[in-house]
Amino acid sequence: MAEIAYNERRIDGNVVLVTWTPITEADTAQPYPQPYWSDSTIHIFGTIGAGGNLRLQGSNEFTSPSNWATLKDTQRNLLNIATLPVAEQVLEHMYQVRPHPTAGVGMSLTVIMQFTFPGQRWRAPS
Repeated sequence: MAEIAYNERRIDGNVVLVTWTPITEADTAQPYPQPYWSDSTIHIFGTIGAGGNLRLQGSNEFTSPSNWATLKDTQRNLLNIATLPVAEQVLEHMYQVRPHPTAGVGMSLTVIMQFTFPGQRWRAPS
């Protein structure tokens, strides 16, 4: 079991992309602290594997979270993913988020989250 570190790419002052890859059924993902970003979407693709399942989890615990909650999309469905590819807007705004595999054999996923701060207009990078 490995902890998959996130890769953070700041597009500008209003947008950041956070990627975890590859995630297998035996891995955990490093939590990403995102207290400054008010809107988020998740994009998951790759191979879910036999019986595969991935949850998007969040926690407001500051250090060493142990009480992760499964987050919801804007239709209030749990982000408990078993079919790929998927792209969803995330309803809750938690201090830390992480993708968390819960089942499967042969999983190899890429998870990209986009966090935005809607207070300013997005500008394409030059």
